[in-house]
Amino acid sequence: EMDPETGKGPMHGGGHMDMGRLGNNLLVNGVTDLKVSATKGTWALFRAVNTSNARYMHLKLEGHKMRVVGLDSGFLPEPYDVTVLNLAPAERFTVLVEMAGEVGKTYRFMNSVIGGGMMSSDPLKDGWYAVASVAYGPSAVASTPTPTFPASDAPNLQATTPVSHDWILGMDHTIDGKLWPNVPLLTYAPNKPYTFRVTNEDMMDHPFHMHGQRFQVLEGPASVAIRGWKDTVNVPGGESVTIRTDLDNPGKWMYHCHILEHNEFGMMGEMDAQ
Repeated sequence: EMDPETGKGPMHGGGHMDMGRLGNNLLVNGVTDLKVSATKGTWALFRAVNTSNARYMHLKLEGHKMRVVGLDSGFLPEPYDVTVLNLAPAERFTVLVEMAGEVGKTYRFMNSVIGGGMMSSDPLKDGWYAVASVAYGPSAVASTPTPTFPASDAPNLQATTPVSHDWILGMDHTIDGKLWPNVPLLTYAPNKPYTFRVTNEDMMDHPFHMHGQRFQVLEGPASVAIRGWKDTVNVPGGESVTIRTDLDNPGKWMYHCHILEHNEFGMMGEMDAQ
C-alpha cells in the first residue's frame, strides 16, 4: 500500500510503483504482431493513442514520413511532418502517411524505449524494436491526391489574461505541495478565457491531463508548443508549460498526471467551473 503523506509505493514488476509501471510486453490493438495491409499509391490515416500506464512512445514507420493532422481534441490548422512521433501517456495524434513503399514489401512500426526521464532501466531491450507492421499487397494504384480534412476550429490564441494559477508539480507526486484529497479546490467562472501555467519541479516528466476541458499550449518546449486543441501535455522535468482555455464545458472536473501510478498516489486535483 501507499504512504498517504509521501506517496511512496512498493516495488512492482517493471520498476518502482512510485515511478510508474512500464511492463515488459507492448501490445498494439491488443496483440503483439499487428499487421496492417496497404496498397502502393494510396494514403493511410492512423490514430495513435498511448494507453500505457507510464511508458512514453517514440514511433516511426520504416521508409515513410508521417504528417500530423490532428491532436488530442481536433484537427490542426497547420499539419506538420515528423519522422518520429513522440507520445506521452494519454496523448493522441492523427497522422497521414503516403503509402509510397515497394509492392510486396513489409515495413515495421518501430518504438524506442527512450524518453520520459522516468527510469534508469527498462524491462524492454534498448534501442528500437518492432511493435506492428505495414504489408504492401501485390498491386499498386496511380498516385492519389492528398486527402483534405475538416477545417480546424483552433484559433491562434494568445495569453489574454494574467496567469490565473501556476500548478507546481513536485517531488513525491504532489501538486502545489499536496496530495489528493488535500490539493486545494480551484474555482472559476466558465466560458471565459484563462491562462494557466504548469511548472514541473520534479526531475521526471509528467503528462498533465485536464478532464472535460480542452486547451492550447502557448509556451513551452518546442516538443509541446504546437497550435491545436489538446487535453494532455507532457511537462518535462524542470520545465514549464503555459496553456490557454475558455473552460467552455461547465462542471467540476479533475486534473492529474496521467502516469496512472502517480495519479493513484495523489497527483491530482479538482477544478470547479460552473
